[in-house]
Amino acid sequence: MFVEAYEKFTIGSKKLYSKQRVFEAILYAFSSPFIWKIREIHAKNKGRDTALSDIPPFLVIAGQAWTGKTHLLEFISRLLGTQGRYFHYNTDIKPANVRDYFFSENIFPILIDEITKDYFTSSAASATKGESFVKSITNSLAGKHPCLIATTNTEFNANMQIIRRIYYLQINKPFDKTQKSQTDDYFSSVIEDIDDSLFKDFSFRFSQLIKNEEDVVKDGDYLNLARRIFEEYFKISGMEKPDYFIDKPLLDYYHRGSFMWRNLFQTKREGFKIQKNMVIVDPTIVFNGDRLEKEKAKKFLDIGVVLEDSVVLVLDKDKFFEFIDLNKKQNFLEKIGNLFKS
Repeated sequence: MFVEAYEKFTIGSKKLYSKQRVFEAILYAFSSPFIWKIREIHAKNKGRDTALSDIPPFLVIAGQAWTGKTHLLEFISRLLGTQGRYFHYNTDIKPANVRDYFFSENIFPILIDEITKDYFTSSAASATKGESFVKSITNSLAGKHPCLIATTNTEFNANMQIIRRIYYLQINKPFDKTQKSQTDDYFSSVIEDIDDSLFKDFSFRFSQLIKNEEDVVKDGDYLNLARRIFEEYFKISGMEKPDYFIDKPLLDYYHRGSFMWRNLFQTKREGFKIQKNMVIVDPTIVFNGDRLEKEKAKKFLDIGVVLEDSVVLVLDKDKFFEFIDLNKKQNFLEKIGNLFKS
């Protein structure tokens, strides 16, 4: 019922997109007290400590205002038995407090509303926030530790080195403000009787499955066991597996960047010069000479795409066209162009 609210009361089409992200956030939240153990087993199975970074201890739920991020955070809190409580960033909790939580043996997730992007993206050397902190926690933190589940706005942007260390979900569809009263009544009716009964059962089932220590991560899916348990719940309930149930983690930030750069390539084609193995991007055309816009857009490029960043931006041609999903189309255009040249 909670997930369906993101279809009943939101504006626009493709509402399944938001429902999938909401359910995925719930799966991560249920798994979060065990993420430390999943990371430990995964690193052991891989035979290298560096494999810890494959499992992100950070979940970021991004979206513009009125997309239901705070409702989701409250719902997660109630499901886990903490009565809807969460922190407001920089009001209730500071970065230093978050760091202290990570280095405690508390395994319940830290829930924070409206965290600012600099918490993840600041390049300043800091022991409590920014790129170096995120890398340190994800790469090296072992033993019992919590996860961080935070909401933020869609201005969030980070380079791919950071993005691969967090699970980024973006909820796009805003709620209809003209139905605010109905929406609030609906959420209240769903939430009022919620307790941690399901989470307790989930925890027992998860603890039984994790004893195996073999397939806690399947094909890169660190929520594999949670999906198996919820599939069983739907069978027990006599329900068909819902349309928002997916079988692998989402790549929202990757697709957001792919769409952005595909749009730039198609609308400002004169700013992209294609050579044998490279694509040379002219910032004066593509970004109107705005250095900050260029830096922001560069962060959305996949790892390995950028060959050189100076007066112009030099990209690996094959990786760039794969990233923007125009490989086949571009090869066809090049063949036509070569034919005319001949």
